[in-house]
Amino acid sequence: MLMRLTASAALIVLIPASAGNWAQVLTQSGTSGPAFEVASVKPSTGSGQRELQSTPSGRFTATGIPLRLLIARAYGDAGEALQLYRIEGGPSWVSSERFDVVAKAPDGTPEDRLRLMLQTLLADRFKLIAHLETREGDVYGLVRGGRPGPKMKQSSIDCASVRKARAGARSGLQPRDQGAVQQNAEADSAGPPICDTKRTVQLQAAEATVIYTGRGVPLESLVSIVKDHAGRPVIDRTGLAGEFDFDLRVPLDVAGALRRAGVPTLAQALPGAQDGRPAAPEPEGQPPIFRALETQLGLKLVSQRGPVKYLIIDSAERPGPN
Repeated sequence: MLMRLTASAALIVLIPASAGNWAQVLTQSGTSGPAFEVASVKPSTGSGQRELQSTPSGRFTATGIPLRLLIARAYGDAGEALQLYRIEGGPSWVSSERFDVVAKAPDGTPEDRLRLMLQTLLADRFKLIAHLETREGDVYGLVRGGRPGPKMKQSSIDCASVRKARAGARSGLQPRDQGAVQQNAEADSAGPPICDTKRTVQLQAAEATVIYTGRGVPLESLVSIVKDHAGRPVIDRTGLAGEFDFDLRVPLDVAGALRRAGVPTLAQALPGAQDGRPAAPEPEGQPPIFRALETQLGLKLVSQRGPVKYLIIDSAERPGPN
């Protein structure tokens, strides 16, 4: 029996889906999951404008967005949307019909909690019933290359002490201190991060480069960056432990990134065009991240087989009036 997939950790059940596969059915009692303070959901009547964003003030806005994209946002990992080709099933309208969503969470709500609130909203307004299924699929293994890269080294920063000091400063803050702390944070943002990563985009003529700077971070932080560009799940198979400093420059390949992520083209997104369903990404040449990793960090991506998570839509309903 499948149950509604919503935003609570109340129950996780593993059931065999088929030979060698496992399905994860998530459910909650109905109202115990975190929810937005107010939310409006209605069919989009706009002229094609699309917007999907959240702000530090807790406002979530989706304009002209199909349900499939909302699901991708709600069930992504660590702030990253689930790739569309890994969302399967459901009626055709979940890809072709568009909706406007405006919702408000408390100020300062972290992104991971906003995703849980969006999960609750999808279950309440769209009556989403779905399950997660893990299958063997195409992944990239991140491995060490022939020689160390010039832009990556073991970090000498004592990040355990840094994090402890940060936690103590936050817990001991007095209202009169908050302005000074904010000023310090803004000043630090201009330089390299400390025990964190930073992303900037450099524009020059018709080209763009994404610059990633990491100081005192585990390799999983780099893996999270790489999978954004690779178009497949990435598994760390370097065997490297500890924390690292790195500088990585990646030419921005917008069209290729969208294609590899399975984002539909304009023709695919129009109602009636293959139901708007994106195909699995096509391997049309290596994305720029391959060469950047090898020449700068001494790491390589190799095509392998591994576990891939899919979200299967069992049923959904168009939302009623607010």
